[in-house]
Amino acid sequence: MPTAPGRVVTRHLDYDSPGLAPGEADRVLVVDVYHHIEQRERYLPLLRKGLKPGGELAIVDFKKEPTPDGPPLAMRLTPDEIRRELVAAGFRDIAIDTTLLPYQYLIKAHP
Repeated sequence: MPTAPGRVVTRHLDYDSPGLAPGEADRVLVVDVYHHIEQRERYLPLLRKGLKPGGELAIVDFKKEPTPDGPPLAMRLTPDEIRRELVAAGFRDIAIDTTLLPYQYLIKAHP
C-alpha cells in the first residue's frame, strides 16, 4: 500500500504475521502487545524483512515487575529476553531504555 511521506498507517493484523511486504516499512511500532505474539522465532524474521534498510522497530512493553496496569507478571518479558530474541532474528543496534516510562520499557532495533 503506497503512502505519502510522513504518513502513519495502522493495521489490525492476525496474530501470526506482521502483514508487511519485503522492505515496505520505514518504522514499526509495537505497543504493549509483544508479550502476546506467539511463535516470535517465526514472526520476528518476517517483521525484519518488512523493514526497509535503515528502518527501525520500536517495542514498548511492560516491565517484569508489579505495576498498577498491564498483563500478569508471568506473561511479561524482560528487556534482555527480548534482546536475545531480536538478535536471533537478525536485528542489530539494539537500544533499551528502562527509564523513559514508569511501567514500560522502550526497545529500538534495526534490520
